[in-house]
Amino acid sequence: ISSIDKMICKAHGISTESISKVTTDFHNLKSEKNTLKYVSTTATCSQKGRDEYLCTVCNQPVFFNVDATGKHTWDNGTITTAPTTTAAGVKTYKCTTKGCTATKTEAVAKMVVGTNYTADNGATTTVLTASTVSIKEKNVTTATVAVPSTVTVNGKSYKVTTVKGDAFNGYYVKKVTLPSTVTKLNAKTFAGDKKLSSIKVTSKKLTVGKNLFKGISKTQKRKIKVTVSTKMSKTNFYKLRSALVKQGLKWANIKRK
Repeated sequence: ISSIDKMICKAHGISTESISKVTTDFHNLKSEKNTLKYVSTTATCSQKGRDEYLCTVCNQPVFFNVDATGKHTWDNGTITTAPTTTAAGVKTYKCTTKGCTATKTEAVAKMVVGTNYTADNGATTTVLTASTVSIKEKNVTTATVAVPSTVTVNGKSYKVTTVKGDAFNGYYVKKVTLPSTVTKLNAKTFAGDKKLSSIKVTSKKLTVGKNLFKGISKTQKRKIKVTVSTKMSKTNFYKLRSALVKQGLKWANIKRK
């Protein structure tokens, strides 16, 4: 028994003595717990525990209060102040021990433009500005994908304005819907998406990078249908259609409606 701050023998009326004095002068406490009556309330990080032994001389219980351990078990933490591109944030941890209200905090480094971060939905993002990111979806295993308009990174919401190259992992995706916030597709966005058959564009403007459909056969590219929202001006639509046709898509399959 360690860190004992008080002990009481009901028969002798002794308190606040050292363990050596109580054991030597008044009590006969066997060390083997299985040979005597024993009750224990385990000390926690913030609450004292208590051990009870039976004195074999006076046949009365002896109580030992044991100090709280001070060793907390922390949860995974929650970002309570989101970091930005100009200031660090704060992450707060709570002790998971029942009855303990202890917390601790740590700084979360500020966001750096041009750096990759994992969003809450698992997507890989790159911070473009203080409020926007580019995105690459994580482990796409469905035929239909809707790119989100916003993602949360380190507790802060960012608008998705750009889709990265090789964004959909190639094999499964057939239909992709782009939100109105996306105004740019990087080079090779649909690289290897050999089953791609449909792209829905809802933004007012969209520029596309080179080799957008790399790895997709010429035959399949001519089957891809692109539907563009009427929110996009005819001028911007014609520019987009021309860019897509140059990359192998069929003119008649690119429609504004």
